[in-house]
Order: sequence, then structure tokens, then C-alpha cells
Amino acid sequence: AMKTGDSQARIYPTTLSANIAVAAGFAASAIDATAVVHPNAHATVHFAVKGAFAANRIIVSRNTVAVASAVAGSSRRPVVVVEDGLYSMGTFADFKGLSRFLDETPSGLLWLDDAHSVGMHGRDGRGNAMESLQQHTQRTVVTGSFGKAFGAAGGFMVGPRTFVDSLLKDSVADRFSCNLDASAQGAIL
Repeated sequence: AMKTGDSQARIYPTTLSANIAVAAGFAASAIDATAVVHPNAHATVHFAVKGAFAANRIIVSRNTVAVASAVAGSSRRPVVVVEDGLYSMGTFADFKGLSRFLDETPSGLLWLDDAHSVGMHGRDGRGNAMESLQQHTQRTVVTGSFGKAFGAAGGFMVGPRTFVDSLLKDSVADRFSCNLDASAQGAIL
């Protein structure tokens, strides 16, 4: 069901593929956004951000919420905060601050790689990002891995229907990625 055109979630052979698909979604949406990226976000996220946003539209900062709020307050351009939901060092994103940012910034968006949290935190293992930001599902994109907690292969992304529809038009990862093998799908289930 995650690979059908009706799904708000997609599966990929790797988390890198999932992050590249998200980057394609942001690039395809033609929103000309500014990305405020945490320096400790996963390397695959940084790689994908560089492919989706113009270099002069990428700001790297440890204080993503404050910087994104300042940029949004001085521009009509949408602002995307890009972070990990749970960093490999064991610290969580500031979900209260991210939620406040979305509440106060109508053009604000989030892209969270929650690979370290999915399967281990949140109700039914949904991860801290999806658990903590339920009220903001229409402006939050989450990627993750099936390898960490599930012991399987592959990655995923979940996001708003309009975002998924836009990325499906341009995402190389969706046009050419292969499905996960049966053993990986069984491990995930």
C-alpha cells in the first residue's frame, strides 16, 4: 500500500533514496523556500538539501527554530526547518519549539529524518517526530530507516498528500527505485 499512488507514505531501498525523493518534492513544488538545516542532521539529508535548494537559500544553524522564525519574519518566502527527530548522539529535536514555529509561521514547513526514533519511540513505534507533531501533519515531512529498529533494509517518507503528489511527478527515486525484497518487507511488518 505504501507504493501506490494513493498513499501519503512511500518506501525506498535506502534512507538516502527517501531523502532524495523528499528533496525532489521540495524542488518540484516551486515554492522557492529557504531551508534552515541543523548541522547535525544526517549526512543523507545534507546531501539531499543541496540538490533541492539554491545554495543561497540554505542556512546551517544549531538554533533552527529561532533562525527560521527570523527568516520567516523578514521574508514572504516559505521556510523549511530540516532536522533529525532523534540525533544519533541521543538528543531529540525541540518538538515544542518546532510546533510553536509552525503555529506562528503560516508558511513554515518541517522535514525531519527520524531514522533513530521510528520503531522505538512513540505509540506503536511511529517515532517521536510523528508522535509529537500530529497536529501539523499537513506541513511536516518525515523520513526514516527500516534498518535501525526493524533490522530490515530500506527507508520511507511520509508527508502531506499534496507534497507526495508533487514529488511523484519529479522524483528519480520513485521512478527508478526497486521494491524492498520479501524478507525486508516481512521484517518491517
